[in-house]
Amino acid sequence: MLIRTKSVILFFQLSFCTIIFGQASHFTPAYLSESTNPYLAMNFGVLSATLDNVSLDIGDEIGIFDGDVCVGSAVLEGTFPSPFLPIVASSQDSSWPDGTGFTSGNPISYRIWDASVGIETSSVTAEYQSGFDSAFTPQGSAYVNLSGESSGGEDAEDDCQSGVYDCAGV
Repeated sequence: MLIRTKSVILFFQLSFCTIIFGQASHFTPAYLSESTNPYLAMNFGVLSATLDNVSLDIGDEIGIFDGDVCVGSAVLEGTFPSPFLPIVASSQDSSWPDGTGFTSGNPISYRIWDASVGIETSSVTAEYQSGFDSAFTPQGSAYVNLSGESSGGEDAEDDCQSGVYDCAGV
């Protein structure tokens, strides 16, 4: 019965995302394939986030990555929340397959999904608040300001060819 209840709840959560944003989230943390509960989570407070010097908008997303593995994400559901946008990232549980959580000490990277144009940006600079973690730490905390830059001009064609961006119709 518990599994059926969890399935129904997950269905309604995904349906809600589809109704609100027209699609499910762009970034899906890998640990969700194993558990809805992150293992030895690291808590992030995103104090601000911009893309090309413009604040993120409803439906935009922030993904937290250990290399190519998404370990946490959040969708902006309104104006940027005060005092911060909370995001939880999962560390690697030894009982899960490799690549489902972060490895302690690894560098943290971020990606931004611009929902209005359907483009993912991996060129994101993080400015961490003093006294908080700036590398993956189980049960750690980080408060961060993010600034992303979408590609344009000379590099845009290279990004399309490299597969960094989905450039259909460009």
